[in-house]
Amino acid sequence: MFIKKRPTTAYEWKLFIDILWSDPDGSLPLSRDHKLLFPVNKNRTKDADRYTSFGLIEVLDKIGMECLVRAHQVVTFGYEPFCATRCFTSYGSTNNSKNNNAAQTIVYDDSSVEFIRFKNLNKETKRSTSLENGKTK
Repeated sequence: MFIKKRPTTAYEWKLFIDILWSDPDGSLPLSRDHKLLFPVNKNRTKDADRYTSFGLIEVLDKIGMECLVRAHQVVTFGYEPFCATRCFTSYGSTNNSKNNNAAQTIVYDDSSVEFIRFKNLNKETKRSTSLENGKTK
């Protein structure tokens, strides 16, 4: 899961920014058509689009990564896989109005990933806590 090559060109940095700040989109048709690797997301900044499974794989392979763990998008169950085990979104806030769960992510040296899920503590729930563990490799 480690970056083997640091981006050095403007093109490589663009790929790096795309993968960090764009959102995965599984609703798009699977195609290697380059227009669909990073479709425009009109709701975000000009450098943040969406990416398909093929777009994710292209970028991870180019910058030498096996998997991406990202954290800035709200997901209902605390964490959510995308493109099998190549990408995970882990959201850490347990106290927001979206009524989602949160998760902590632990990445081990052997490249296995563990998620610890926490119940949302907003006013609509009864301020109880629960943990649910999930581990993948």
